[in-house]
Order: sequence, then C-alpha cells, then structure tokens
Amino acid sequence: GDHPLVPYAASSGRKMMINTVKLLNHKWIIADFSDGVFWGELFLTYQVDAQDAVTFEVMASFLYPFN
Repeated sequence: GDHPLVPYAASSGRKMMINTVKLLNHKWIIADFSDGVFWGELFLTYQVDAQDAVTFEVMASFLYPFN
C-alpha cells in the first residue's frame, strides 16, 4: 500500500502517488506527491551503478499542512 519513497501514510483507503518529478542534475531530484487529500514534496538523490540499476535516497521531505 504505502509508496516506498514517500515517508508519510496515505489517508484511509488511498495511496500516496508521485505526481511530478523534476530532474535537477546528475544527482538530485525534486518530486511532489499526493493521495488526493494530503500532498507534499521530496528531495531525493539518485545513483546509477555499473549494471544500470538506479537507487534513490530521500534526503528531505515536507508534508503541507491540512487546512
């Protein structure tokens, strides 16, 4: 159920989904996510190894306040 990169639980009966991904350079990514009720952003780093496998690490995340 939970997205492996999003460190927040979704609302009941929903899934956190990444909506937009912005590749900043050869190392950094900014992405936004939402479950339709809550939304936020992620700052990620990524690496591609010799076998072309990609690994991601969440460096920071932010969940917008619910009004």
